[in-house]
Amino acid sequence: MVRLRKTRAEVEGRWREEYVAEEEERVKSWRREQRFNYVGGRVRAVDGPAKVTGRAIYTADVALPGMLIGRFLRCPYPHARILSIDTSHAERIPGVKAVYTHLNTPKIPWHTGMSYLMDTTLRYPGEEVAFVVAEDEAAAEDALDSIYVEYERLPHVVDPLEAMREEAPKIHEGGNVFGGGSPTMQRRSQILDYHTPLRR
Repeated sequence: MVRLRKTRAEVEGRWREEYVAEEEERVKSWRREQRFNYVGGRVRAVDGPAKVTGRAIYTADVALPGMLIGRFLRCPYPHARILSIDTSHAERIPGVKAVYTHLNTPKIPWHTGMSYLMDTTLRYPGEEVAFVVAEDEAAAEDALDSIYVEYERLPHVVDPLEAMREEAPKIHEGGNVFGGGSPTMQRRSQILDYHTPLRR
């Protein structure tokens, strides 16, 4: 049996009503005295012994012939501009195959074309500044430590209420990640960018 369910959906701060077709399946009720193999009982984890003994193999444990290691150098500031970057020392480290920055990579649109990957303006702690490709992790880490970056620190806010004020610093020229929407949504987009977690 198919029935239509009316629902409301939000896209970038705008609500609209939609109808969704649902196929209803008749489910037979369980008897009170019914017993099951897994529901309500203890289930032994299939990978439990391998994990607790250290024999489990994870993605980081895989090493294939000719495999390279990639590492990002990330911005330490919540809002900054790259004034200069020098990768010459990193490129000369044995085992380093390539170092990519905004100087030698194509402009790949990000945030609906309002910024780019490897941009010169950095909008949250952890945004990508450079990418190192090396033969092993040690060479990659040494290369990251050898990259010199001169930053201009820009105004920022971290408090959600402050970010909603009209005079709050804008993280994009338009002040809006989504390329549209109300001023409230523009302020929310700032909050989202400023609270992006730092990861390497």
